[in-house]
Amino acid sequence: MTGQGQHQDQDHQHGDAALERYPGKRNGLPQSDIYGSPSFQASLQPLVDRLRAQQQTDVISAFPSVREVSKLLCDVLGFLESAYGRYALTKPFPKLPYSVFRDLSAGGGVEILLKNVAGHIKTVTVPVHNRKKIDWTSPALRKELQELVAGVRTELVRAGCVRQFKVYFDKGIKNIEQLTEEKGAVVRLGGVVAGSAKEAGVTHIVVPNAKEMEDGREGGGDAGEEEYFWRTVAKGGDGDGQGGLGDRSHALVHWWYLPDSYNEYVPVESAPAEVDADEVPPNGRPWVVHERWVVDSEKYNEWMNEGDYETEESAEENKRVREAKAAGGGVYSLGVDEPQRKKTKK
Repeated sequence: MTGQGQHQDQDHQHGDAALERYPGKRNGLPQSDIYGSPSFQASLQPLVDRLRAQQQTDVISAFPSVREVSKLLCDVLGFLESAYGRYALTKPFPKLPYSVFRDLSAGGGVEILLKNVAGHIKTVTVPVHNRKKIDWTSPALRKELQELVAGVRTELVRAGCVRQFKVYFDKGIKNIEQLTEEKGAVVRLGGVVAGSAKEAGVTHIVVPNAKEMEDGREGGGDAGEEEYFWRTVAKGGDGDGQGGLGDRSHALVHWWYLPDSYNEYVPVESAPAEVDADEVPPNGRPWVVHERWVVDSEKYNEWMNEGDYETEESAEENKRVREAKAAGGGVYSLGVDEPQRKKTKK
């Protein structure tokens, strides 16, 4: 995969035509029609069955069916965008990662969310507010719900569902004022600034922006003209253990340089045909990303998708390591015909 990806004409033309038909939501609000669909709710049934088998009575009492679980996911995503998103007036914490809401594994993100919210309903919502359900849109409950979300985050971190990033800033970044601001952004997002690239636990190395990162555009468009790129990260029915549509009528797409919470289910015929799923660097290697990754992360108050900001050099090296590992180790081999991560452009 590459941060700046190469285009293939067929997918490029496919994507251009599709974007004319499907302009995209371009925000972090949930798609209520998707979350309310029988296909999406069916993907949650194994989770509900597992909780019943475990006799998680508080959770089942609060969320007795896939319909209630689906509504909670939709409600919390909407609350996060309103209370923590780009246009929120105050942002006491970063948004919970979107990956949490697709993690249906045992002890995973959705299960932790359900248990914490069910506990809150039992100890606060019912005895204090005399209600059986939480109104996630109530301004009067915002502070209480922010505290609830903070507790959920703590449990997610404890369970390893949310990782604390350790970020090193390359010495090639010379603008001291900008560097200070970017380091502050990392801390505000819950990360730690490393003093050396070789320090134990470094997850990201931030390097100076490439030219296309500095002007904030891709493809050489006129100033002020926004161009959007997208890629398909999953298709319904793929069986990846992630929350999503159980059939192949829709695909989940990611918009480049927008956060994962803006990911969107679109009709499969409108999405880029090839699935280009997110991959972490192999062998515990840190991400090497441009500065814009930090700037955009603070703008949207959530860690951005590193694949959009990864340097060409790092992406190529990671590709060689993956290929060598797949071949059983030994000498790196770069397959010239293997497709790189592509941008499909509007």
